[in-house]
Amino acid sequence: MQDRPRTQNTIFADLRLAYARSIRIVVVTAIIGAIVGFALFQLHEPRWTAKMLVKLGQVTAFVDAGVAIKPLDSQLTTVELVNQPNYRFGVLDAVGLPKPYEGHAESTLVFESLRATPGRGADLVAVQVNANSPEQAKKVLSASYALLTREHTNMFNDAVDRMKKDLADTNARLAAAEEEYAKVFDAMKTSQAREGTAMRDLFATNIAATVSRQVLDLQRRKTQLEYSLEPVRTYPSRLVDAPYVPTAPTSPGRTVYIGLGALVGIIFGIALTVLSRLRS
Repeated sequence: MQDRPRTQNTIFADLRLAYARSIRIVVVTAIIGAIVGFALFQLHEPRWTAKMLVKLGQVTAFVDAGVAIKPLDSQLTTVELVNQPNYRFGVLDAVGLPKPYEGHAESTLVFESLRATPGRGADLVAVQVNANSPEQAKKVLSASYALLTREHTNMFNDAVDRMKKDLADTNARLAAAEEEYAKVFDAMKTSQAREGTAMRDLFATNIAATVSRQVLDLQRRKTQLEYSLEPVRTYPSRLVDAPYVPTAPTSPGRTVYIGLGALVGIIFGIALTVLSRLRS
């Protein structure tokens, strides 16, 4: 018996049936993908990102050319230091975490995510890290800041101690010079009140001029040191923005996992229907 020729109605019916079957396949794969995405969300550990901003310290000093501002460390040097493996090993040790890549997931996460980048200012460095809890993220950044500023603090204290010692020495020399000038000035007044030789008066005048120059130089040096030691001009490295962790984790949430799972399911369903049509 010969096959009956297909009519237009039969063709439309077959197309509707194929379309409905394709829709069902896509819907089923989308649902399965969403379920898989939800299951993966239940298995993943949320991550929090902590950030802080460090202002590098500086020392202000006077040189022949004028005021010189010397940073305790350059921005790029500090960034490179924080990004070195040895530095990150030191941070892990400070917070009591084991070495990374030895079966401890959080230690590996902290080691890989602890990073420093240049800030918008020439003396600013931004540091951030990921951890499995907001408390741990803050703890890691606090340890990182302590490790970073330890060497800076030593350099700062040495510089300030030298300037303070110089200031104390300058004050002592200034007091002695002012006392000497007062004695010479009194001697000159006494000499003028009495009749004295011109040679002696000239000698006293020269001494007074020399001591006066010493007093002026010491006063200028004292002013420079006091200016340099002002907290706005000489200061250690410090936090501009303390470690901050958002209240919500920065890792993808449940909706994202379910949505991505459904999207993958839809793509898989469409590919499956296309392949089935090509084979038929």
